Amino acid sequence: MRTDIENIITEQQPQARVAVAFHDLESGEEVLIRADEHFHPASTIKIAVMFAVYQQVRQGQLTLDEQIPIINQFSSIVDDSPCAVNAAEDSDSSLHERAGQTASVDELVRLMITISSNLATNLLLRRVGRQSVNDLLEQLGIADVYMRRGMDDEKAYALGMNNVASARGLMQMLKLLASGQVVSAQDSREMNAILLEQMFNEGLPAGARAGTPVAHKTGWIENHYHDAGILYPHERKPYVMVVLTEGIPVEQDAHLLVATISRCAWQHVNSHHPSGA
Repeated sequence: MRTDIENIITEQQPQARVAVAFHDLESGEEVLIRADEHFHPASTIKIAVMFAVYQQVRQGQLTLDEQIPIINQFSSIVDDSPCAVNAAEDSDSSLHERAGQTASVDELVRLMITISSNLATNLLLRRVGRQSVNDLLEQLGIADVYMRRGMDDEKAYALGMNNVASARGLMQMLKLLASGQVVSAQDSREMNAILLEQMFNEGLPAGARAGTPVAHKTGWIENHYHDAGILYPHERKPYVMVVLTEGIPVEQDAHLLVATISRCAWQHVNSHHPSGA
């Protein structure tokens, strides 16, 4: 499988930097390709924000029905100067149209994950705090995933002060989630259900059999495109797949590469378990 994936990368995008992390929860098999290299995680980091939200709900520090004011003004980590989410570039416009109103924590989490709302992310991050995200990742034993700033902090971005993730780190996060070990078993199930509602399905799901449940989060920024998820074949335990890409100028080409790698993993898994094909 590793050789097949490396050949796919060489054939489709030889100039790109591509990391892959695969873990089969049924067999324990892993495939790791450049899995410890650091990437700009784009919106895949939002999984970690969701983890922190659910931890604080479990601890009684907030509730899912708590109403958060929709105010699009935040502080840059560079100098605390005001910054805002660019509405024209946000994948969700609904919150921007409701400025001055409120939204529940539950709604914000769903918008952050399923449609990748940057404004929802920053509103949640302001409520739970960046440090709580990183503290939880450390508690979970996740290496090489770090939340440095919120979305659309242009001053920080220009200085290279970005969030960080590796394919292995994201894989470890999703392994724990699939095993019910993030916050609690119930919380893990609820977060997994939200990831299953993902609306951008050009990557990992496109490589699996139609109708296969995929709990995943995409991310894209400039020449980066990623997909990280848990795939649920029929009548077997799931497997985790993370593909991070950098240096593919056409986004559709990045989608195709991730889908092709996903298809390779799907075929490999199901060649050993025909009932899941």
